[in-house]
Amino acid sequence: MRKNPQSDFARESAEISLEQRKFLEPIVIRRSRLDLEHITRYKEDLERQKITFPRIVGPTLLEYDLGNLADLYLQTLNLLTDDESNDGYQGARYKPSTYILEPEKFLQRYPELDNYDLQVGQKNLASFMRRLLVTRFESSKFAFKSTLSRMIENNKLIVSWWDNLRIVPIMKKGQLLDPEHFEDFSFEDGEIPNDLEIELEKLRQTKGLIEIPAEWMDVDFIEDVKSDIEVLERIYSNWFGGEVDMDLDPKLDKLESQISSLLLENPTKKIVIFSAYADTVDYVYESLEKRGVQGLFKFTSALASKESRKVLLSNFDASLNETYQSNEYRVLICTDALSEGVNLHRAGVIINYDIHYNPTRVIQRVGRINRINKKMFDSIDIFNFFPTIVGDNEIKVKAITTLKINLINNIVGTDTRVLTPDEDLQTFFVDELKKADQTEENLSWDARYLQDYDLAMSDGKTREIVEAIPHRTRISRKGSREEQGVIFSKKGESTVFVLATLNNPGQVISTEEALSYFYADKNEESFAISAKFPQLFQIAKEKLNEKHPLPEIKGRRAEVLQILQALRAMLPESANYCADLSKVIREFDDVSDGTLKDIAQLRMEDPKELFERIRSLVPESFIQNVFLRVKRLDNQSEIILLSEEFSK
Repeated sequence: MRKNPQSDFARESAEISLEQRKFLEPIVIRRSRLDLEHITRYKEDLERQKITFPRIVGPTLLEYDLGNLADLYLQTLNLLTDDESNDGYQGARYKPSTYILEPEKFLQRYPELDNYDLQVGQKNLASFMRRLLVTRFESSKFAFKSTLSRMIENNKLIVSWWDNLRIVPIMKKGQLLDPEHFEDFSFEDGEIPNDLEIELEKLRQTKGLIEIPAEWMDVDFIEDVKSDIEVLERIYSNWFGGEVDMDLDPKLDKLESQISSLLLENPTKKIVIFSAYADTVDYVYESLEKRGVQGLFKFTSALASKESRKVLLSNFDASLNETYQSNEYRVLICTDALSEGVNLHRAGVIINYDIHYNPTRVIQRVGRINRINKKMFDSIDIFNFFPTIVGDNEIKVKAITTLKINLINNIVGTDTRVLTPDEDLQTFFVDELKKADQTEENLSWDARYLQDYDLAMSDGKTREIVEAIPHRTRISRKGSREEQGVIFSKKGESTVFVLATLNNPGQVISTEEALSYFYADKNEESFAISAKFPQLFQIAKEKLNEKHPLPEIKGRRAEVLQILQALRAMLPESANYCADLSKVIREFDDVSDGTLKDIAQLRMEDPKELFERIRSLVPESFIQNVFLRVKRLDNQSEIILLSEEFSK
């Protein structure tokens, strides 16, 4: 049977979501707008406060005609996205491990690296960088120019390392140095200059430099890097080499006319223009300002200050006291630095200047102007920019289809949904936004239970019956496909639900799963428990009393325990601390894998220095809190509140 990646992804996503809710439900209460409108207690509260929500219109496409740039635009897009042709951009410099001819030697030198994982990671990086080029290309000419320049320079660095050092460098972090920048660089004497060697050693020690000798590499690697340089330089020359009018920007033209149209239609409905990139924000702001557009304000993380935030809020935050409100600015151009945590609801229009790969981010942007505390407009408008080619002949239609598919599938990605040739872009954007909105604004799993609970508790007679139910009540219900039992237990502030089935170990289930079992029609008939129930009850009890299985003492746990044992021997004053921490690791498994990794990687000859470093990673207060928590749990008694049997 053929596998369906989409259904597998959906199933796995649902399972992960369920596990996340299990973790969060004891500490987080989540309420969406749908919950507020559906659950009576919240709905009535909104009505009392006269709070309503505006209607979301869009996303509406703002298509701009590429005109004379159409052929160049399509040619560039094909060079960046064509996987099957060797003539396009390959991103070779980001995946050097895929060209290694001597994997055994490589792993012998770097045994801590799994070559397969490195290859997968670097292939993903190369794919990401190609995708980044497309997103920057679609964002703005200025952003694209900046990224092209940087990528050309970095590719040339790789060639420099290959030619001068006969090394292919892989950096875990940081920037490569250029060997040609060192004076008197020459291999005539067979030695690397001291200053270069010093810098290389710094990179090895502090930046995770991995050096692959050129003779271990397939020569296709450097040829592909040079090919990428040629492709990128050709693209750069085509766009910024002087033949193209730098002031020609149909996207910016469309934005300018749209701003004028929107403000003419409703001068009080301010506009927020979002871009994923700060340099695009700068470019759009400066270009519109040069064209004479009034009332512009820009905000990026680089521009964030107390004063700029004050100006921003005075012009766009409707919750601010009217005394402090201003109308100096009507158009805000910003990055996603403002997509969360800021009220911008004096604006009623969102314009997404570039296509965002994540529809959820668009929802968060809309959230800045769609606030609960104060409704400013009956509708909120969302606009998405997208290029097009005017014409109705067959060549133009095919060009538009290619443009549409390549842009969307390379920016939004094929891991969500592939855009088909006959699919309408307007529908695509609306569907993607709705899908993301359903994720963000779906009805919470407990909404129907909470609603029915409120209705039951508001009925005096029903409430009396419920409150009269004694602890340890046991009932049986019919209609199950197999013999099952669900036990509701409480220990201290913690509640536990256990599902028991015959001939299987008990299973701890989430509140969400448990309530789906307990939920029943008020007219459903209950029955006395059957002879099988004691066995189900015992299975559940065994699960409740079961100790948390501790992981096997191996790997980093074993390494850290050995370090602590050695430290106790070298530094007697650390004995009590080391014994306590060892107990926390061995008996309670309450030190994270990340912290264990940090301790295992410590390399210090001075025992006192080692002791202080470990104590900074795992403070004594943390250890004492673990002991107190364990003691408190041990002293708490367990109460079984309710048991239900589900029989055929």
